[in-house]
Amino acid sequence: MESRIRLALEFTQAHCAEHLTVSLVAAQVGLSRSRFEHLFRAETGRRFKPALRQVRLSESQSLLARSELRIKEIAYRVGFRSAWAFSRAFRKVYGQPASQWRRRHSQVGIARLDNT
Repeated sequence: MESRIRLALEFTQAHCAEHLTVSLVAAQVGLSRSRFEHLFRAETGRRFKPALRQVRLSESQSLLARSELRIKEIAYRVGFRSAWAFSRAFRKVYGQPASQWRRRHSQVGIARLDNT
C-alpha cells in the first residue's frame, strides 16, 4: 500500500473521534484533496467517508465488547455526532442493534467471572 495512504489510515484510526474531513486527512499526509481521493480509492477500493465510517464502527465494537460505557457515549467517542446516526449505521452494517451485539459479544462479564 502506498505509504501516504497507510499513514492516512493510521491517522484516521487514531483520530476517529474527531471531526475528520477528506481535506484535513489529505493535508495531514501532504496531498491535495483531489489527489488524496483518487489515490485513496485506487489503493483501498473505496471512498474515504465509507472507510472512515467502518473505522468508527470497528472501534465501537471494541468499546461495546470491552467496556460498560453507555451506547450513546460510545457513539460520541468514536466520532458519530448523534446516537441516532450511530445506531442506524451500526444496524445497517451488522444487522442488529448495538445493544444486542453487546449482549452477544461482551467480554466485561467474562472478565468479572475470571477475577472472582
